[in-house]
Amino acid sequence: MRYIVFDLEATCWKLRKPPRQEIIEIGAVMIDSSGDQLSEFSAFIKPKLNPKLSSFCKKLTSISQEEVNGADDFDEVIWNFEDWIDIKHPYQLCSWGDYDRNQLQMDAELHNLELPWLKNFFCLKNSHARLLRLKEPVGVKTA
Repeated sequence: MRYIVFDLEATCWKLRKPPRQEIIEIGAVMIDSSGDQLSEFSAFIKPKLNPKLSSFCKKLTSISQEEVNGADDFDEVIWNFEDWIDIKHPYQLCSWGDYDRNQLQMDAELHNLELPWLKNFFCLKNSHARLLRLKEPVGVKTA
């Protein structure tokens, strides 16, 4: 079994009612069942709806406007990510919380894509809380 531990960065604003977020970076590591790292994936994505990053977003994520301007569109990056995962072989997607999976799904819908491979998802945050018998899940920094 291969485990794909991934994290996303998305457009963001310091507003009460921000516009719809879009993924601007996917980062992932692939590890085997022994915990050995097999591979890494990293790609910036050019946002479709709001291509200009807010100052807040650039500061929060450390992603520059130039990096997203030179990036591929979501559909190209997501197919490269799927190829890297190699979904023909056993894998488990993992992230800290449901946000990352949900954002991938929302961006897929925005681009009229189906990502059936997202069903192999495991939420590390909830499992961590259950394992330690916490009243509520905690953020990755606290864990």
